[in-house]
Amino acid sequence: MSNGLKINRGMAIMIIVIGILSLIGIILACAVPPSQVIKPPVSQWGDNYFYAYEPPEKAVGSVKVTMAIVNPYFSEKLAGGIYGKVARGFSKSMAIDLDKIIVAKGMTVTGPFESLDMMTYPDKKNADLTLTPEIFINVQSRDITDWEMKGSDWFIKTVEVKVDAWVVLMMREPLSSEKIWIKKIGVGEMAESAEIWAQVMDMGPRPEYPYIRKYGPGRYLYDGTKDAVANIIKKMYPNIMQTTWRYLDTQEILVLKEKAEEIKKLKRY
Repeated sequence: MSNGLKINRGMAIMIIVIGILSLIGIILACAVPPSQVIKPPVSQWGDNYFYAYEPPEKAVGSVKVTMAIVNPYFSEKLAGGIYGKVARGFSKSMAIDLDKIIVAKGMTVTGPFESLDMMTYPDKKNADLTLTPEIFINVQSRDITDWEMKGSDWFIKTVEVKVDAWVVLMMREPLSSEKIWIKKIGVGEMAESAEIWAQVMDMGPRPEYPYIRKYGPGRYLYDGTKDAVANIIKKMYPNIMQTTWRYLDTQEILVLKEKAEEIKKLKRY
């Protein structure tokens, strides 16, 4: 009888221990810091900033004009900043789509060339005109919220990003580089909100409470402002290229070709 009692007591103790361990496990599972499951967003662009435009129509015949495309230019300040990849993507996309537009207009296209200086003498001599776009992007941002701690690993804040962009199209006589045509395409200002995620950084003990440590935002692990700028340019891009399509009127370009020929004769090229 005593043995049975001991067994029952042993089983009861085991059940209690298992129950306690199970309860501890549930408590620990519920107490897992949110930081272990919260991850910063991932860029939808993946640093591949590319835009595309298709001309609305194609010319029936050919136009006897050879246009040399020079890669779009943008400021070195923009190129070296956090929006440099966005600007370069804009530049490459525009060079490709200018090619499409000129071909669709019935003209012959050469390039794109890295710059006017990189064009050889034969390249310049064989081109009637050069077309160089200059890209201007002004980006401003302001905080919408202060830094807020999310979980134990992240600080997050929301900002508003404003972009004011315009493009200047410039045609030159190739050999003299003399400007003969300038058009500005402005698209106004657009805004979009973005999040910035920073790692929690130990700032050390608080001066007023030495035993309590202070934490603040450290290294940025996700900066949504780049995607915001790219998204805004994506909205602006169709208007920019459609206006470019309208400005590149073949009848006007034929007149500009004649003007370029006059410049060559005057300068004896």
